[in-house]
Amino acid sequence: MRIIHTLILTLLFIGLSPINVSSQSENQDGKIRILFIFDGSNSMNAQWEKSSKIAVAKSLMMQTLDSLKNLENVDLALRVYGHQTRIMPGKQDCSDTKLEVPFKSAKENYSKIINTIRSIEPKGTTPIARSLEYSANDFP
Repeated sequence: MRIIHTLILTLLFIGLSPINVSSQSENQDGKIRILFIFDGSNSMNAQWEKSSKIAVAKSLMMQTLDSLKNLENVDLALRVYGHQTRIMPGKQDCSDTKLEVPFKSAKENYSKIINTIRSIEPKGTTPIARSLEYSANDFP
């Protein structure tokens, strides 16, 4: 479980580091914007200890959102990858990444992100690089 916490925090840190640097000079409204990039790929169906990886990731995501939902001046968004196109023999959708919930205040987006996370069924490939590349355009 500690490895998953570390991995999630590392991914969040990697995702937030360039954002904080670039947005400090461009962000005139003083808002903190956090984009979550969630793995909805088929590999998340694998078991982790006594549960599936997706169940553990969803639980951790919900806990994280609970800690952010009432913060003022914080905008949240959600990008998911690997959740739209099922893996087929010989075919992989390397563009399976989507901004599911665009940036709005934490209070406005809390329920939208929770509902989206709950509905994710892992199916596809793992286009992490493409998701990170597209995430740069997710910010206002």
